[in-house]
Amino acid sequence: MTTATTTGWWRRNALALGALVLLVPASYVAFDTIEFAPLRTPVFAVAADETATVNGWQFEDVRLRRVDPASVGAPSGSAPAVVSVRVQPGTAAVLCFQPTVLDANDGREWRNAGELAWTPGDHQQTYCPSSEVATDYDLAAIVLLPAEFADDAGRLDDLVVSVSLQSGDAPLDLRLPVGRVIAND
Repeated sequence: MTTATTTGWWRRNALALGALVLLVPASYVAFDTIEFAPLRTPVFAVAADETATVNGWQFEDVRLRRVDPASVGAPSGSAPAVVSVRVQPGTAAVLCFQPTVLDANDGREWRNAGELAWTPGDHQQTYCPSSEVATDYDLAAIVLLPAEFADDAGRLDDLVVSVSLQSGDAPLDLRLPVGRVIAND
């Protein structure tokens, strides 16, 4: 006659409980650092006609230049525009990325439309080359705005340009209002 030995619930599920103890904190760390880190980037908003200074670098004079959709291969009914921010390099190392356009009313965001046939001009950069350029330049990107922004100058007042910066270990999201809108080329 054999006797069945009964083991307790804790013993039967020891492996699963051990995995749970390890995976729950690991999941928290992964989601905290990967998924939601951009949400914790400090935002530095600048008023119209003001200059933002970050580690000696100055960011000012935000312009939105409308571009003829046919000249860059944009779909009809769209409103392509080149957004540019005047940059005066400083001596400290600052890394920055292409500007994006945000709608201040509803939070929509438009990033660089790299598929369009646009190349930066002579004094334009698509990122901040911290040690390569000692003179002023325009940080520029082409964005494809929806048709609602094609002709409505009042609606363009709702747009804000965002530049993501990295200075040392500190990320920063610089928000600058559009100062000038230039008509089609």
